[in-house]
Amino acid sequence: MPLIPFNNAGAVGIITDISSYELPPEAWSAGQNVRFIDNKAQKFLGDSNIYSPSITPYHLMMVPTNTELLWLIAGLTKVHATDFTTNWDVTRSAGGDYAATEENKWNGGVLGGIAILNNGIDIPQMWTPPVGTQVLQAISNWSTWPIGGVGTRVGCLRPFENYIFCLDITEAGSRDPRAVAWSHPAAPGGVPSSYAYNSATVDADLLVLSDTPGFVLDCAPLRGRRNIIYKEDAFYIAQYVGGASIFAIDRFDASVGLLAKNCIGTLPGGHFFPTSDDVVVF
Repeated sequence: MPLIPFNNAGAVGIITDISSYELPPEAWSAGQNVRFIDNKAQKFLGDSNIYSPSITPYHLMMVPTNTELLWLIAGLTKVHATDFTTNWDVTRSAGGDYAATEENKWNGGVLGGIAILNNGIDIPQMWTPPVGTQVLQAISNWSTWPIGGVGTRVGCLRPFENYIFCLDITEAGSRDPRAVAWSHPAAPGGVPSSYAYNSATVDADLLVLSDTPGFVLDCAPLRGRRNIIYKEDAFYIAQYVGGASIFAIDRFDASVGLLAKNCIGTLPGGHFFPTSDDVVVF
């Protein structure tokens, strides 16, 4: 068989999801320990450590600021912040070490530049950069819960627009794992002023998603003013409607549910998530 010359051997790289006979001459159907940079094939040099945290990480949260990109690293008892050059201990100064466990995993998000962390055991924490001068502290106004007050705990907490959604709620020692509540909207750069869902003067509210037996696990925004709420056996769309209702929550699908907290991945225009026996794109 005659040799067939071709140029630009490193122009395309390795393509494995198309049959080899359909590839252009410059593409490769397989390869190991090689990568293609600057139109050349080069030996892959391996990997190197860029950062070694001083605590065992159980949760990572990206916190962007106007000048830099920071990360919060949450362990079971301590929380650190880093820019991958310097490390700061930002564990709360009042209240002692945290009581997070491997079962009660950290969750949260960033609301208007304020990082919020929740583990379901301690009062949710908030942190506002800059590092070096600020430590975590109990989120403001948590005592406004109408039954449990400052003793209320939630299994999962997520900012959504300028609200905070709370899922799987325990008030005064009584847990309702199907309860979903949202706060009064926060002012720009602040946190909500109230979680009093029984008050006519604030926009907080609470609903119990009891039409299926599964527990509420997590939520994530999708396509504008919609928050998708995932249970173990169903998922729902919380749509901002304003007025007296604020949010309308409607069940979308009761044939699949989420496997666990912190398991929702995002795609352009959608979510993908594991169930008990499959992986689903919504």
